Amino acid sequence: MKYTWRIVGHEKLVQGLEDDITSGNIAHAYLFAGPEKVGKFTVAKTFAHILQCENSFCHTCQTCLQIEKNAHPDTIVFRDNGESIKIDEIRALINRLNLSAPSKYKIVIAENIERMVDEAGNCLLKTLEEPPPNTIFLFTTLFLKSIMPTILSRVRVLKFHHCPEDVLVKHLTNMYPETDAATIEQISKFALGKPGVAFDLINDPQLASNYKTLYTDLQRFLDYESIFDRFLYIKEAEHDPRKIADILDILTHIIRTRMITGAPYRKPYVEVLEKIDYTNYLLKHNINPKLALENLMLNI
Repeated sequence: MKYTWRIVGHEKLVQGLEDDITSGNIAHAYLFAGPEKVGKFTVAKTFAHILQCENSFCHTCQTCLQIEKNAHPDTIVFRDNGESIKIDEIRALINRLNLSAPSKYKIVIAENIERMVDEAGNCLLKTLEEPPPNTIFLFTTLFLKSIMPTILSRVRVLKFHHCPEDVLVKHLTNMYPETDAATIEQISKFALGKPGVAFDLINDPQLASNYKTLYTDLQRFLDYESIFDRFLYIKEAEHDPRKIADILDILTHIIRTRMITGAPYRKPYVEVLEKIDYTNYLLKHNINPKLALENLMLNI
């Protein structure tokens, strides 16, 4: 590849973006869809670097340094802060995009746009239909089905997938040669195909230890017959969003592993996976975590 993307996997997808640059066929709006921590935001930000930097992402110029710090005047970043994207924010964004700018492009990076309320989405729609010159939108989403159809029809959708475990092992081995092979293999297993999780685990031994304990606990948890025991187990997690996300990820991995190995379970595995996915969806749409988790416990 011509550029340095700092991404694990997704070679075909990234090559497609490079081809867009080379051919001059850059879309005015992209939507990167896929699971959490697989590289969507990293690719979006790297794409912005490449487009804005005069040296195609040199890492050292003022433009690159500003984008890295989310301080570039013509590269506007909306990180997911756990709150909805409201119409006033979109109106302010549109006003900003209509101002003149010295940069090559005006780029908007918006993380997890399923957070956008309908009024904000409708407000954005006209700008997507008739974007200001040299304006590029780079959106990400965890839930493609939750995006307004009218917005979907005006963006180029690129789907991200989990990274194969062997690719993750190879990448971590190259990046962390001082880490022993057994640790890297275990971290790659716990990361569940998410490079962002792998980096968190390898850089935080305590987090890795907590993950190992959680994995063991959840193996036993699935065999609990008592609803009371299940509710008791999740009670301490209901106010910890990170732990809830970890629980759902690890449950998904355990269920998939059992399905592949043919291990018996009281409910169809596909049904259980659908329930876990739906719980993730509810939590991302601000449903009460306690109610969402209790509903899951009753149905898996």
